[in-house]
Amino acid sequence: MSRLQDLSNEQAVLQLTNIKGIGRWTAEMFLIFSLGRKDVLALDDVGLQRGAKWLYQVPDGERRRILAAKSKLWHGHYTIASFYLWEAVHHNLVSQPLTIEELKL
Repeated sequence: MSRLQDLSNEQAVLQLTNIKGIGRWTAEMFLIFSLGRKDVLALDDVGLQRGAKWLYQVPDGERRRILAAKSKLWHGHYTIASFYLWEAVHHNLVSQPLTIEELKL
């Protein structure tokens, strides 16, 4: 097994997701919080999607799409952009929590 620090983000995600019980989101969080990677964007993170929905004022069904589309502007700084979107949620700028129905989108 290669040292995770020496692999690209995608290669590290592939290595980690080969371990039973570790999915893409978990691997991406590991890259951010354990390896200190500065260019990781977890598109499936609900907090990031909520932050993007608030920031760009789009309907619920557009959360992931707008996050993916706008993320191109943040290339090289995905992790920093993620921290800002998470903080928008933590500081209650995003006013309503998601319902079960919204999570199924």
